[in-house]
Amino acid sequence: MKESLKEIFVILRDQLILANETVEYTSWLTASIFSVLGVFTIFLSHQYQNHTSELKKLIWKMRNNIKKNDPIEFEQNVVDFEYFSKTPKVLKKAVQTSFIVLWVLIPIWTISGFSTLFFILEKEGPIHYFSLILTIVVTSLFIFFSMRLAIILSSLSDTEEGIEILTVKELFNAKNLVAKNFDLPKLLILNNTTWSFLISGDAPYAKVKIESAYGIYNCSILLVIKSIGHEVYISVPISPPTNETLTSELQINLEEQKRINLQRFFNESEINQMNVSQVLLIEDTYYYFKGQIAIKENLITTSLLETRKKFDIPTVIKKDFENNIHILDINKSF
Repeated sequence: MKESLKEIFVILRDQLILANETVEYTSWLTASIFSVLGVFTIFLSHQYQNHTSELKKLIWKMRNNIKKNDPIEFEQNVVDFEYFSKTPKVLKKAVQTSFIVLWVLIPIWTISGFSTLFFILEKEGPIHYFSLILTIVVTSLFIFFSMRLAIILSSLSDTEEGIEILTVKELFNAKNLVAKNFDLPKLLILNNTTWSFLISGDAPYAKVKIESAYGIYNCSILLVIKSIGHEVYISVPISPPTNETLTSELQINLEEQKRINLQRFFNESEINQMNVSQVLLIEDTYYYFKGQIAIKENLITTSLLETRKKFDIPTVIKKDFENNIHILDINKSF
């Protein structure tokens, strides 16, 4: 066993000595890369911190503009947030690339250091102690600073409090809005969830879709329409988008018989006598809103007006609503 280890050591030593011919080229090349990485790391740190700090400020501005009911400024905040949220992603990719390069350089310098050490030791004549010391010190310094830079780069993460939201899509996740203490009733009015019912005389009968200004998701919406003799309950869970783009429009797929029933309800009821409300369920909290309904030819739309007091929801409807089950229920109220 000892003989085998000795043979392996001799082979490695000989290979390291032979590698000394390329050490000078490797040292110049990697030292140049290291110098660029050092400056680049400082630049990345500065840019990353600037942009994440700006994102924190924008979230604060958004909250204030919602409280002040300033939709124009809020819209501008959203545009700015989208711009600044893209840069940290690019910077993070650059950080990851630099991080990988640094960890590749560490073994290269380690091998170069051992190669130079063995080359010095194998030279005929007296040992060059100063050469040995310089080789050890310089190699150690390069390895040390590489590890320190790698630690600095790895610390540029998005886990710091207040900056974990880096995209508009994540911002309008209802759970994050709750965590960031947004005034949800006012924000939901700005989001203005609108239901559209396209009524046609025959198949495919009533078509239903939901539109909103900002595409807030991870919540459930219940539309309640009351008219003389009838109550209509329609609920839909708003799931996360499948891509990075927020969906401001959602088509509701209903069975044919339900579309027929819905169309019959609108055809047989007076629009101007309908009372509309919307309920949103976010993180186990109910938000109640008064709505308005309008008709233009064969298109009927409902939108939010203002907050309203809590009202009773039938037990079965409420249970399905809380369990994120699609509901279309038309009840006679007499």
